[in-house]
Amino acid sequence: MDDQRYHLTLTATANGTVMNGWWAGRATAERKFTSWIGSYSVMPGARIALAEQAADGMRIELASKFRDGPPTVTVDRFRAVG
Repeated sequence: MDDQRYHLTLTATANGTVMNGWWAGRATAERKFTSWIGSYSVMPGARIALAEQAADGMRIELASKFRDGPPTVTVDRFRAVG
């Protein structure tokens, strides 16, 4: 498995990209996503996004969280929806 398959990004309205990280395992990336929500979602304009880097280079957003809203899962655990 590619050691940079799952990408987590924290952006804020005033600062752009504040922080990002890459993980090989989805379970680890999902734990970090949840942890970042707890730690950073109070920042003004915060958006936390979890994406998967596919073998063809395409990035698929799996979930995101905006400061003032609930987490949104954009694909299910196994395949793209829609």
